[in-house]
Amino acid sequence: MSLSSRSAADRRARRSGQCQRRGFFWQRLRQLAEWLKAEQRLAQPLNSGGQPLRRHLEAVWRQTGRKPAELAGHIEMPPELAYLIEWLALLPTPLTHSELHHWMQLTHRRLNRWELEALMMLDRTRSDG
Repeated sequence: MSLSSRSAADRRARRSGQCQRRGFFWQRLRQLAEWLKAEQRLAQPLNSGGQPLRRHLEAVWRQTGRKPAELAGHIEMPPELAYLIEWLALLPTPLTHSELHHWMQLTHRRLNRWELEALMMLDRTRSDG
């Protein structure tokens, strides 16, 4: 297969969604989704008092001097994708393509296709959490 026909085939596969999402970028995006899930777990109220789990675990850490496993194994947010979380915080949940389109118009933002897909994926993660 020549280079030009292979490139055309790659473009067709991307358009039809047949490409597997692999590589560094999608690994970082999955890491961001895992970070979001972990943050949601830590923000859940521990008991009827409404205190989040994170605050409880931090108090345990201060009192014992040992970092609880839930905090020690916490996934780091990829800093290069932090702006997606900032945008997500501005958007309603569940997020629809229509709402995303109107937000883009109102804020005069032009998002890349992968950013649109990433925001929709992160919204599903946020909604499932």
